[in-house]
Amino acid sequence: MAKDSEPDDVSEDGSDVLDTVTQLDDETEFSALSSSETKQVERVKPAQRQQLSPNGEQKELEATQEMVQLLRKGKKNLVDRLQVQAQRQLKKGGKFEDLSAGECRPSALVERYENLYTQTRLDAMDELDELESLDKVDDSGDIKKKILFSVLVVAYRTVQHSLTEKQTKLKKILDIPDDDKIAAHAEEMQDRIADYLRITGARLKIDSIKQDVSKQLWSTLYDFPELQNCVKLKEYMDECVRLSWMLAVQVPPMSIEHEATEFSEKLHGRFMTSNMTSLEIKYHVWPALIESKAGVVLYRGTVVT
Repeated sequence: MAKDSEPDDVSEDGSDVLDTVTQLDDETEFSALSSSETKQVERVKPAQRQQLSPNGEQKELEATQEMVQLLRKGKKNLVDRLQVQAQRQLKKGGKFEDLSAGECRPSALVERYENLYTQTRLDAMDELDELESLDKVDDSGDIKKKILFSVLVVAYRTVQHSLTEKQTKLKKILDIPDDDKIAAHAEEMQDRIADYLRITGARLKIDSIKQDVSKQLWSTLYDFPELQNCVKLKEYMDECVRLSWMLAVQVPPMSIEHEATEFSEKLHGRFMTSNMTSLEIKYHVWPALIESKAGVVLYRGTVVT
């Protein structure tokens, strides 16, 4: 009987998956068939060659067909397990985007971060320009920039604190240890939680975080109570909180950098009022966006030198 040909999807996708999985840790060993499947195959092996009656030949044919079906099932299970492991490894590596993530994709977030700076922030700045109380202050232009910068920094810090609390509570509820070496099932559960937070980043309810950020800002800017009535500033604040959450739950996380004291071409761009020959940073107008694991600069910050 001619040997069955391999299905096209297994021959093509399977080879790519096998190439990827060769780079996986030795945490999981795979087998083409489970022990129970192997025993089933052994039971249906054809009898030793002997003279068979028509009825015996029919039984041997049925046994052979059953064995082929078990082999195909075992092969499919193996490929499925390899694909799951490969996908987990790719997500951890952060080198490839999950296109199904939509607006939560890293490239989409970088674009949204740029729009926050170039559009939403400027709309809020125009509204601040209309406040007489700010215009009476010396260096009002710099103060307005610092206010909008502080909104993003406070939002991101508050989000990080809230996210850490949520993760700690979930680990406690699920009894996941803090040890570096944890069981495979516990690690898989942590990965699933991380995936859930990442995928739901654009719609998860974070009203409590927004309220916390507002409270911090209004208590700091108590000299300017009219800020609380600025619609565009409120929209900018809400977007800072939402985007900060979406950045923080990425795998690996995206972080903002705003503590450098010396200008770097890699990290920064100069604001138009800067001393173009100076390397000393007077203040930050906009934080740089960084992929925290590899330290890759995703969007340069803006500073005044």
